[in-house]
Amino acid sequence: MSKNALRIVIGLLGLVPISIGATGMFSGLEGLIPGAPIDARADGQYRYLAAIYLGFGCLLLWIQSRLEQEFDLFRILMAMVFIAGVGRLTAIVVHGLPEFPVALATAFELMAPPLFVLWHGKVVTRPDNSV
Repeated sequence: MSKNALRIVIGLLGLVPISIGATGMFSGLEGLIPGAPIDARADGQYRYLAAIYLGFGCLLLWIQSRLEQEFDLFRILMAMVFIAGVGRLTAIVVHGLPEFPVALATAFELMAPPLFVLWHGKVVTRPDNSV
């Protein structure tokens, strides 16, 4: 697979956290759990994390055309996704299987980042930062 294909995939994937993050920021927990009792602390925390998710998606869109220059940042972002998947996996161990979309997201977060890092390593050469 080519570098351009990787850029396209990263761009499409970046749209997911952007849309979920923006929705979460503006709808809050009520949008996630309609009718549930919600306190200001939990809602504020959810909106905060949604904003971080939105920012993560924006970083993915920004980095897609800078894969060579932002070699390390791309790998850090993929590590963040993988670690988030470990967090979801921990919740599965503690609480049991979630709804299908969350289980699917967990599987993606655990499997896709290593594959993207391998793909990235095949199509992008690490820049020489020596002086």
